[in-house]
Amino acid sequence: MVLGDQIDTYIIDLHGDDEFSGIEGIASLAEKMVKTKKNLIFPLVYMLIKLSLLLPVTTATVERVFLLCILSRVDCGIG
Repeated sequence: MVLGDQIDTYIIDLHGDDEFSGIEGIASLAEKMVKTKKNLIFPLVYMLIKLSLLLPVTTATVERVFLLCILSRVDCGIG
């Protein structure tokens, strides 16, 4: 399992890195990964972090479009 191994290695690596001690959120974690180039070393972990940042935005966008379809009574092709 490549992802599992990468996550395990990433956790071990972070415990020994003082640069990551002041992280206060997932966005700052992503920024710090890019600054330290750990996004290149752990690409699958970085992809999971990016997805976790994008998912709420994507969900909200779909909900807005669906609401607009309902309000305008237009067939959105759902269902």
